[in-house]
Amino acid sequence: MLSKTYHIKACTGISFILNCYHLSKKKTKTGQLWSFSRVLPEDMTTESSPETELQVYGVRWYLLSVVSLNCCLQTAVWAEFPPIAQSAKLVYDWSDSDINMSLNYGNIGTIVLLPPMIWIVFTKGMRTAVILSTFLMAAGTALKALPVGNDLNSWLIPIGLFLNGCAYAMTAVGATVLSETWFPPSQRATATVIYIISAAAGGALVFIVGPAVVPEPIVLCDNITWSMNSNCSEQNKRYINSYEVHEGLKVLNVTECSISVLLFISVILHFPNKPPQPPSVTANTQRLGLVEGFKTALRQWRFWHLALCCAIPASVFSAWITTTEVVLHPFGISQCPDYTNL
Repeated sequence: MLSKTYHIKACTGISFILNCYHLSKKKTKTGQLWSFSRVLPEDMTTESSPETELQVYGVRWYLLSVVSLNCCLQTAVWAEFPPIAQSAKLVYDWSDSDINMSLNYGNIGTIVLLPPMIWIVFTKGMRTAVILSTFLMAAGTALKALPVGNDLNSWLIPIGLFLNGCAYAMTAVGATVLSETWFPPSQRATATVIYIISAAAGGALVFIVGPAVVPEPIVLCDNITWSMNSNCSEQNKRYINSYEVHEGLKVLNVTECSISVLLFISVILHFPNKPPQPPSVTANTQRLGLVEGFKTALRQWRFWHLALCCAIPASVFSAWITTTEVVLHPFGISQCPDYTNL
């Protein structure tokens, strides 16, 4: 199960590097050089004239905040269940395999929608892509929050996680596009870093917020608190906080859905494709076509070197850290830390 997650996260990392490569195609005067640059034919290049007015707009920080929050929440929804694995197994009657598979539903969704999302970003613009992304995440979290029985949840939750993974396809390509379109060169690195860090923040918050909102089930075995080192049959087990666990998970799902809907509404109200005036000359430069850029990247062995160096460590770490609760729980590690002994 973990090997599937390694492979899928590696593909997602490679797609992000490919997008960075595609955006960085620029016309140079010194010929075709490495450093992610390539000479464009004259008829494919439309550089801004010296008379073009350059201007930056304060709304760029609002746009960055919206997409960063979208990225943060998407990552949190993707990794929601592993940190509260014991609670999810009680509420949904899941097994450890179901917990691990909950990660792959989102990863599969990302791979499925990634190629069309890249096409949408470069042909229709960021507004269409972000609207689609926030709508998919709102729909996915709404399916998870529906108050239905376990029979329906066994279908609705995987579909919701799949839709949330589809929403991540925009996240994988949106960072460089937004910084290139709205930010001057001196701020592009900062904007991209903020965007990428938001994904890590979502993955970190889920380990704090999830166990804080959803308590771990407390099991009694023959009226004695059950220990991992003791033997107890399923017939003798009794959960004394089952109601609190169910309510906590409901609150978590409804909160995620509410934030997703608010993000979707905010994007509908205001999220322009590009500013009236570009922030830099390069923002108006014509790039290689999507297919040609993809073929060019595939022929560069340095691209594969950089992509694999980024994707392999990220995929291994992401797959391992999100399943640590399932792996360590048999050794007596609780999903809810005890701070009383600190």
